Parts: sequence; structure tokens; C-alpha cells
Amino acid sequence: MSALGVYFICYGFLAISHILLQMYIGHKEHRRQRARHFTEWHQGHYPSVSVIIPSYNEEPEILEACIRSLAGQDYEKLEILVVDDGSSEREALKRQVYSKFDDDPRVHIIYTPINVGKRHAQKFGFNRSTGKIIVTVDSDTIVP
Repeated sequence: MSALGVYFICYGFLAISHILLQMYIGHKEHRRQRARHFTEWHQGHYPSVSVIIPSYNEEPEILEACIRSLAGQDYEKLEILVVDDGSSEREALKRQVYSKFDDDPRVHIIYTPINVGKRHAQKFGFNRSTGKIIVTVDSDTIVP
């Protein structure tokens, strides 16, 4: 066998050894992170959740029922963002619905200056949300 052949065999052995060592280190780190995540989750560490409700000219009773169904959840880190997307009856909604949630620190009302559409209203909510998980629901959704 020539010197070049021995060189390639040695190089191949080193390359495969390096790959196997990297796989071992990566697997060990993955298991360490997974164990830490599992421990945190099961020790009562739950991620914060922001729920975004875009609303445009919704019936007051329906919108109130939606907000109440979310505010009635027993999740400890919950934020509810209602985005009023330029409703034509905004003042009536303020009196009939939004004022009922003034004392709930989890409920935040965001007003867009004009009607910008559902997707842009959701973007207003995304920009203000603080939760690690973001959920969007329609303004006529009742969450059991």
C-alpha cells in the first residue's frame, strides 16, 4: 500500500471519528435541554398567552360574551387584547362593553384610527402583545 493510501485511510478514520464525536455531543446537549424544559414545564412554569380579538362593528352582546369567555379562563398568565378596528359605533361599544372590563388588568382595548381590515388589526395586537404564545380568535368566538 502506498503512502497516499495510508494517508487517505488515516484521514477517513479521523473524519468519521470527528463526525461521531459531534453527533455524541449534540445528542448529549439535546437531552440536557429537553430534561430542563420538561422540569420547568412540570414545576408550574407555564408560558404567557396573549389572545388577540380583532373586532369591527360587532354586536355588543356577542363581543361581550367573547371577552367574558376568555376572561373566565383559569390560566394564570393570560392577556386579552381587543382590537377595535374603527367600528362606526365605537362610543356605544365603549359604554356597553369595554367599560365592563376596566377593572380587569388582563383585558386591554386597542383602537385603530380607521378601519384597516382584520389582518392589520391583528398586527396591531401582535405589536402590543407580551405573551410567549399568541392566539387569535374572532370576535364572535366563545371559548368554553
